[in-house]
Parts: sequence; C-alpha cells; structure tokens
Amino acid sequence: RGGRRLGLVAFGQPRVLEEAMHPAGEIARAIGQHRITGQMFLHGGDDAVHVHQAARGVRQAGGARLGKKPADHLLVGGQLMVDDLDGDAPMDARFEKLEWRDDPAALRAWQLGRTGYPIVDAGMRELWHTGYMHNRVRMIAASFLTKDLGIDWRLGERYFAEQLNDFDLSANNGGWQWAASSGCDAQPYFRIFNPVTQSEKFDPEGKFIRRYVPELDRVPGKYIHAPWLLGRVEQESLGIVIGRDYPAPIVDHASAREETLARYAVVKKGH
Repeated sequence: RGGRRLGLVAFGQPRVLEEAMHPAGEIARAIGQHRITGQMFLHGGDDAVHVHQAARGVRQAGGARLGKKPADHLLVGGQLMVDDLDGDAPMDARFEKLEWRDDPAALRAWQLGRTGYPIVDAGMRELWHTGYMHNRVRMIAASFLTKDLGIDWRLGERYFAEQLNDFDLSANNGGWQWAASSGCDAQPYFRIFNPVTQSEKFDPEGKFIRRYVPELDRVPGKYIHAPWLLGRVEQESLGIVIGRDYPAPIVDHASAREETLARYAVVKKGH
C-alpha cells in the first residue's frame, strides 16, 4: 500500500524525492508491509534479491565490527548463496591500495547534514530523524563521502548500519562498495555523482530539501540546489547567509572530482 507513495519502487529508478517525505511512523508500517531492505543497492534486477535481514544497532559499542565472516545470504539467479567474507575488505582486491583521507571534521559534517550541499544534507538529516533515507539519496550521500570527501567507505557503511531502520548487511556493505567502486559489479571509479545536478534531476522543486533543511525554505527554486550562488545582498534579504545560517560547501566538487580521479589512478594502473 505505502510503497509507491513512499517512493520505494524496488529494482526501479526512484521517483522524484518528494515522494519519500513521510512521517516517521509511516516507516514502521511500510517495513511491515513491504520488504524494503536494499532497494538502494540492488542493481541485478529480479535476479538479485536479498533475503537476509539484520537489526539496526547490531554493531557493538566499543568498535566491534559487523561483517567479519558473516553468514550473508544473497539470492542470485534463483540460487541461494551463503558467502563467508570479510566485510571490511574490498570485493575487488585492487582497491586495497587506495588511500583515504583521515578527516574527522568532514566525516562529522556529513553525518550531521552540514556539508553545504542541500541534497546531501537533506538525506543525512532524514536518516537521523527517521531512521530511513530515500534510495537515490543513499547513493548521492555515499558517493559524496567517498569521492567528494575521499573518506573511507567503511566509515559510511558503519554509520548507515547504526542508523537505518531497514538495515540489511548484504545491501549496506555491497551498496557502499558499489558507491566506492570496489564492489561486485560496482559503478566505474570515474563515475562521480555531482550532488547539484543529481538534486536538480531528482528533487526539481526542492520539496525534499525544504522539508529536511528548513533553513533554506525561503531560498528561490533557482538557487535551492546551490544556495551559495545567491548574491550577498539576496542572502541578507532572505535571512539565509551562507556560512552563518547554513554552511558553505565544505568541498569544491570540481576540484574533489579531479583529486578522486588521481587517487583512483593507482587502481587503473594495477588493472
């Protein structure tokens, strides 16, 4: 009943993001009526259906890592497979060589939805407030962490596992490795989501952004996806000064993209 309205169309392209705007109570009902774990990360169509479910909060305080030799169930081509894998290791061994940035401040800004990129911040705040995140924004947020901020996918995977009500081990781990390009049938390393163009495409009117980033509510639609482009006078008149009322972007996407391509070159050389 709630799947279409919530935008939870399994295995398909997500609809515009305003369909994901729902009260927190709707999540439990949706989970009870639909197997919604893993929509974000299933790229195998009907041939890939995750059947293992894990509860939120399985990770133990003190840093014990979930994913060490899990009994991870994946149905592929009609056959149930149980993989005995190290969840911390890249599925593609070439990516062991990849260097990640150690930037706790940037990681925390991402977690809190304070990156200065409205679509990323809206998704991260939705996760914090509801325990759910629209599948398209999961991909945008994961790409942003790994390829704009250059932060290890394992830190994002761990945070999602702690926060998601619909947490699924195989979907979460596999999805993060898809975003980082180290996984099974992952996106190419040179595919780097532009958070602004993704926002323009999937939240064209900014309804999703305005719900979860209310400080941007008065920003005109022309600038809702990149509010830093507003002139200073316009910012003052709207009462939304970038750097004061809403963060300036913590990274320049164009520069980050070039740095990421350079970092990933080690993988290309090792091909």
